[in-house]
Amino acid sequence: MSHAHLEAAPMTLPLAVPAAWLGPWAELQRVQWQAIVLFHNSLLAYQKELWEQWACRYAGGAPLDS
Repeated sequence: MSHAHLEAAPMTLPLAVPAAWLGPWAELQRVQWQAIVLFHNSLLAYQKELWEQWACRYAGGAPLDS
């Protein structure tokens, strides 16, 4: 029984292939992080608005930490 697949040299990619993937992959990661940060900022703004409404209604005035 011959094991021809074990005798062959492992296939390697030229250096240009990983470099060609690195730029678009890094850009995709940057866009994803930017989307996460924008979503987080919108949640922070919503939370701040809720806190100000609560403070005005139940605490007797505008919050002092604004």
